[in-house]
Amino acid sequence: MIFFHDGNHAYKLYGNLLKNGTLDNLWDTHPPFQIDGNFGGCAGIAEMLVQSQTGEIELLPALPSAWKSGSFKGLKVRGGGEVSAKWKEGRLAEAGLKALVPGSFRIKLPADSANMSIKINQKAVSLPVADGILEVALQAG
Repeated sequence: MIFFHDGNHAYKLYGNLLKNGTLDNLWDTHPPFQIDGNFGGCAGIAEMLVQSQTGEIELLPALPSAWKSGSFKGLKVRGGGEVSAKWKEGRLAEAGLKALVPGSFRIKLPADSANMSIKINQKAVSLPVADGILEVALQAG
């Protein structure tokens, strides 16, 4: 069974990795490739916070209820972008996207994003949103 966009299930699996699949020295319990479990756990956390496999950047796609508030920065997305975000009470509060190379980025906005404002280089802008997707062209940096 596959659990897409199920943050609580992903959180449970992550807890199982730490409890049952990690030694006291934080190495994974499956030699000789013990680092694989460590990298896999980190990748799992990143996928809970941001996904971009479908050509769209989706923020907090599998946020578990245990992570009520938090933030991240510096996660890379496909297309040459770097994302940061903050959330409070399980809802996206702020997000940033930095282009590492010139390009166009498609951002899937949260359902409750009607009151969000958009800034490019700290200047408020108005951009069209079609079917919950914001598309923005950015220069590197």
